[in-house]
Amino acid sequence: MRDHSARDKATGLVVVAVGAIVGAWLGYGAADSPLALITAVLGACAGANFALVGRDMASEPTAPVIADGHGAPAPAPDPLAV
Repeated sequence: MRDHSARDKATGLVVVAVGAIVGAWLGYGAADSPLALITAVLGACAGANFALVGRDMASEPTAPVIADGHGAPAPAPDPLAV
């Protein structure tokens, strides 16, 4: 489990809220009266998810560096070794 700072959580919340609002607006305009409510809800869900995925893709990678104990990255294993 990754630890997130308060700033990361707040940024994620804002991104999700904006994505949901934009998605609901687009979904509401996609259909007429009774169906507009359903498409607005679906648009809000999709917009929030797409916005969060976009934020995660745009953020810096947080992959851990495996070190050999001296601070240098460990060498990759030889894929051809038996």
